[in-house]
Amino acid sequence: MVMMTIRKFLNCIFLAAGLCGGAVWADDVVGFDPGRVEAVERDGRWKVVCGDLWLIDFGPKREAAARAAEVIRHYGMNEQRFVGEPTRVLGFYTVSGRAPVGAMPGEDAIRFNPANLAVSRIDGSWKIVDGDLWLVDFGSDEFAARAMLREIGRFGFDHIAFVGRPDAPMTYFRASGEPAGPVAAEPVPADGALLNVTVIEGERGPAIRPAVTLRAESGATPVTLYENPARFDVAPGRYLVSVRVGTGTETPARPVELAAGRPVDLTINTATGTLVLALTAGGRPLESCPNVSLKSEAGPVAASSELPARFQAQEGEYFAEIEFAPAQVHRIPGLRVEAGRTREVTAEVPCGTLVCRVVGSADRHPYVEVRNPAGMVAAQAANPARFQLLAGEYTVGVRSGDRLVGSRTTTLAPGGNYEVEIRP
Repeated sequence: MVMMTIRKFLNCIFLAAGLCGGAVWADDVVGFDPGRVEAVERDGRWKVVCGDLWLIDFGPKREAAARAAEVIRHYGMNEQRFVGEPTRVLGFYTVSGRAPVGAMPGEDAIRFNPANLAVSRIDGSWKIVDGDLWLVDFGSDEFAARAMLREIGRFGFDHIAFVGRPDAPMTYFRASGEPAGPVAAEPVPADGALLNVTVIEGERGPAIRPAVTLRAESGATPVTLYENPARFDVAPGRYLVSVRVGTGTETPARPVELAAGRPVDLTINTATGTLVLALTAGGRPLESCPNVSLKSEAGPVAASSELPARFQAQEGEYFAEIEFAPAQVHRIPGLRVEAGRTREVTAEVPCGTLVCRVVGSADRHPYVEVRNPAGMVAAQAANPARFQLLAGEYTVGVRSGDRLVGSRTTTLAPGGNYEVEIRP
């Protein structure tokens, strides 16, 4: 049985109210493990990441990225919070719902007086100011500026710090005092299982309040949470997880197996990538095929009748099915789509081409059928009749009405191109 915390329940209410047009403010929070935070180079840019979740993009600033990862680990920051709706304007960090506390050696920080803060419009931009000192510029977004002012009071911040100035990619707030010490991880019930699902949108980073749905393979009622990350306390078993962000399409269901007493962290990327699938037979490229379908375990995703087949899909694991005839389907497993990337895959398909010419027939469009030991495979009313089939043994026959007026048996090898003649 899934148990939701009161905060999760209230967030669901807040989201529903927002969808109905009410001006409602709800926390936009992304949780992560500070112990796994590191600075890495990806595609020529330095980023601060936690596993598959990237938190900050520093571009070419390698030393600043390393410093930011050190800051996060030093304070034990495990929550990234945002203000701004629907576009995030500013991100800041907390430690399990509390302010980071205490000075860090070498920090680039400015102290301010929370009692003097105000939101003012200066030179056309909304800013949070402390007298003549302005701390943050929110541009035209007055709502985000006032929301951040409330957050400063809520968490008791009295310092603003920067990493990577000028144009610092990371800004964080902290409070004076002594650090509270490391935060203990939330225990997992001995007889239950825990699943944490974090949702990201490619280079845009963490998704804003996605709908994360957990379905038990047993058929129990699905549960949807509107948090990022979404925490599910459930009974051990096999589940399917899918995500929808805003008005976008739901991601393919991702299977996950949960065991008692063992937490599982899952990151789902809702951004799309491109898969280009080329086919060969007998080592030679196929120039055409009847139909190529891209599928996930949840069902069909896209289809193509051109080669190479080109698909755009959300990040995840897929397989392709090549359908030559209703009873002839070849499956290509292990196809992965990566967000923001184009992946080219060439797969071998055990198929060949069989051409039947009917000689001496008065019928301009003779009925040609192809069978294998299991029964009928395909048929055409054409001369010549051309079939693309999986490798194997076939009997090609010509019918006139209900009578079989001629037949030939042949074996089709992968990549083979066979022609047979039949005289009725």
